Amino acid sequence: MFPRFLCSSFIAGVARQPLMHFLLLGALLFAAERLFNGAADNALEIRVGREQLVTMLQFRAKTFDQERFDDELDRMGEDARRKLEQEWLREELLYREAKALQLDRDDYVIRQRLANKMEFIARGFISNDGNLPREQVEDYFDRHKDDYLQPASITFTHVFFSSAIHGRQRAAQLAESALETLRADGVAFEQANGYGDQFAYHSNYVERSRDYVAAQFDEQFARELFVPEGDDGEWQGPLESVLGFHLVLVADRQPARPALLANIYAQVEADAREARVQREVDQVIAKLKNRYRIIDGNSDS
Repeated sequence: MFPRFLCSSFIAGVARQPLMHFLLLGALLFAAERLFNGAADNALEIRVGREQLVTMLQFRAKTFDQERFDDELDRMGEDARRKLEQEWLREELLYREAKALQLDRDDYVIRQRLANKMEFIARGFISNDGNLPREQVEDYFDRHKDDYLQPASITFTHVFFSSAIHGRQRAAQLAESALETLRADGVAFEQANGYGDQFAYHSNYVERSRDYVAAQFDEQFARELFVPEGDDGEWQGPLESVLGFHLVLVADRQPARPALLANIYAQVEADAREARVQREVDQVIAKLKNRYRIIDGNSDS
């Protein structure tokens, strides 16, 4: 038996260390499980082998391919494999202790991760490799053409007057005055660089979308510029952005238009493959649902 004062000192020391609380609680829960459930003598054994390491590699790569990762493990050097084993062992130790402490109970994050893991495994059994037959890609494209619309675009140049340099009111006045000069002199698209202040981005914009223009100027500027019909070929403005005032010469406008399958075939094929995999995963989940009796928790019955 330990002397009473030593036991008291030990308990007092443990009380001041939260980590010891965690480890002791885990040990107590494990001992209780062995006592009441007759746990096997090998409950504390951890097997670290090929199966565990290959599984770890697959989940890290988010790809379910046994043969591929068997080969990767065989090619792995001794140091790399030893490091992988230590990483797996560390995860397994923490996982077992967390399970012993029942930290997986009523935890939405863990619930969500387990659900994602099940979907990942289901996807692993559904082949997503190889090219789809062209008729399947064409059929998918025909049913989802709106997803592949090419956005409206505009080609323009601008002359800029900075509110930061001149002040907002003075910058507006300079822009108004310059507009008369640009129109009177018939300044062409390629001559705009010789006027106004230096802009933070570009002077000329060729076939740019509204989102692109809004990102470099602001949303209000893009909204005023992307009107269905404008005074194209003539200097217009001033248009104000968060940076100052702009005189704009629009050279071309292109409306939103359908994409040509030939130009985006690889993207459409990848989307069609993903859609096929998702359909099959949904079918698996539907079959799982049939195994359960679903109860409306909002009803009184």
